[in-house]
Amino acid sequence: MLTTLLALTTTALPTTNLGVPTDWLNFYGDIRMVGETTMDQNTAGEDRTRGRLRFRLGALMDLSEELRAEVRLTTTSGDANNPNWDFGGGDADSQVGADVAIDRINLSWRASDSMTLQVGMYGNPFATNPVYGEWSWDSDVQHAGLSGIWSSEGNLDMDLRLGHTIVDEVNIVDEAVPDPIDTADAQVTSLQVNLGGGEEITWGFSTMVSDWSSADAFTASAEDFLVWDTVVSASQGDLTASLEFIQNLDDNSGDDQGMALGFLFGPAGSQGDSQFSASLFDFDDNAFVAEVGQDKLPLTGPGSEGFMAGWEYWWQDNVSIKIVGSQSDDGTVEPFRARIDINVTL
Repeated sequence: MLTTLLALTTTALPTTNLGVPTDWLNFYGDIRMVGETTMDQNTAGEDRTRGRLRFRLGALMDLSEELRAEVRLTTTSGDANNPNWDFGGGDADSQVGADVAIDRINLSWRASDSMTLQVGMYGNPFATNPVYGEWSWDSDVQHAGLSGIWSSEGNLDMDLRLGHTIVDEVNIVDEAVPDPIDTADAQVTSLQVNLGGGEEITWGFSTMVSDWSSADAFTASAEDFLVWDTVVSASQGDLTASLEFIQNLDDNSGDDQGMALGFLFGPAGSQGDSQFSASLFDFDDNAFVAEVGQDKLPLTGPGSEGFMAGWEYWWQDNVSIKIVGSQSDDGTVEPFRARIDINVTL
């Protein structure tokens, strides 16, 4: 119930084996090839068309019944929420290929049937919006730190999640002053409560508070962030609807909140399946920390309103084609983006 309504990257770990005949080692991976055109973009209103590629390859190692390790490689551009390689990208000859980085390396310990702890660099440990879950945290941005998930064992479908993430390691020393000043790391501590239930119509409720410290060393927007993010969702058959509300409780400028309304219809994940999705959104400038937010829209981060609509078709169980159109309006420009993705799961 709850897990079908709230997307979770940590507990739903991929388990594709890629033919490795072992019980303790599993490889997984994916390839995404993108064709993208942005019209009237915010750089002088020019149009831009490009091809992009993302490749990831990971390994899951069951060290014992309770302990699991994960390591993953990914293409990278040097920007955490943009692991894509642009076709023709590179240095002067434009054919040098893609850089590769380790974006996950972590240990997960199943302390009990109801408690899991994780340390290292890992995917988003928090439940997200089931229609589009990347408003305040892009799925390509990994969390580095500690997290824990406690789930109820009774009739109530509930879990609690707590995480502390180091977002940007900073060590600036000003030797020009008598007492050198060290700038603290930008970091965030988050607590989330998730509830779910229902039979014919299933529902989910998720609310999370994220307290940022030293965010001014990381973001160019507001200095203080105490972000309250709540998602309500309901599902019947192949139809899911969601409403997400985000507010920065520490902001006093009035540009501190936003919301997204989303719909998802159709089956997914098997050959012949097709799924439609649509979202309407409106976010203020300081609703959340834009540097870790989504980058799929033609205007990234908060401070804009618009829509996103898409259709995805599964040609094979592990190959899908997705077409997405989106438009954002920040009060100055209204760029439109058309995008086609070919997704292959290994």
